[in-house]
Amino acid sequence: MKYIRSLFLFLIFFSGREYPLLNQPVPNFSGITLTGTKIDSSYFKDKVTVVNFWSLGCRPCMEELPFLNRLDSIIHDSSFQMLSIAPHSRERLAAYNSEKKSQYSNFRKASGSEIINFNILPESEVTKKSPDDNENHLTLDHDGNAISKKFEVDGYPMTFVIDKSGIIRKIHFGYPMEGNDSAYKSVLVSEIKTLLK
Repeated sequence: MKYIRSLFLFLIFFSGREYPLLNQPVPNFSGITLTGTKIDSSYFKDKVTVVNFWSLGCRPCMEELPFLNRLDSIIHDSSFQMLSIAPHSRERLAAYNSEKKSQYSNFRKASGSEIINFNILPESEVTKKSPDDNENHLTLDHDGNAISKKFEVDGYPMTFVIDKSGIIRKIHFGYPMEGNDSAYKSVLVSEIKTLLK
């Protein structure tokens, strides 16, 4: 009964929200991932894509990333891909997703997160320096949000499931915390597998 109640609440809060981009084409945007992959409208052609918007310092984002890292091994389909988009500069995200010692990689390790093994697209090429930045202070401010605005992202994490025609079919807001994430994980995997058929 407790599982059914949790699933019901999850579906109300995370899947049933009205959203203008649902069943609409992916907004037009472009960029280059940290590993040099070009992202534009052709990226979505003939692939089921999960686009996850997240932010440094967002605890639910940090909790969700290990699950997203494993999706490839759960799905096992060459027609599936992941794209991570964050409102930070290339410099910050590269430092975060590296084993090279830095404040950002130290933060990743301290938060219990692992290196992200799928495409990461920074929303900015320029790091906005804060006046109080120094070797003892870690800035987690956003450097840009042009892509987030196109997707009408109003909080992190926010996940979009896109079909092989580039149409947004599902949108998930947030990530359930405190170990109550099994329903979310099952629903997301099921949505992906359905679109791959």
